[in-house]
Amino acid sequence: MKKILFVSVLCILVGVLVGYAIHQTPIAPGPAPPEYQRAFVMQVVDGDTITVEGGERVRLIGIDAPERDEEYYTEAKEYLKSLVLYKEVELEKDITDKDRYGRSLRYVWLANKLVNAEMVRAGFAIAKQYDPDVKYQRIIADAEQEA
Repeated sequence: MKKILFVSVLCILVGVLVGYAIHQTPIAPGPAPPEYQRAFVMQVVDGDTITVEGGERVRLIGIDAPERDEEYYTEAKEYLKSLVLYKEVELEKDITDKDRYGRSLRYVWLANKLVNAEMVRAGFAIAKQYDPDVKYQRIIADAEQEA
């Protein structure tokens, strides 16, 4: 009888200890989905398009810079180069992944600054809303007012 009682108490004690150990062991969370994609800028195509390592072309969302045959094209391109060329940036997607030319549509961040808005603030691009990608449109529009 004492042996049965001892085994029962021992089983209960082991169960409690195992339960306690399981409860105290932290469960490692799975990897969080990335909000930003880190990328190294290899080329500046124009004032609103870059190429990152791996060949991906990225169009800056919410702005429009002069095209090759337009006035201030070179100045806009050179300014964007001064901001991001050969630097690591963070790319943030909005709603639409790619445009009709196959370029990734992204907000470009460098040192916690929205490069899209910086291009507008400096006067090298205009704010241009492209629905449905409007997450930072207010910031970009405000930058245009500051320009």
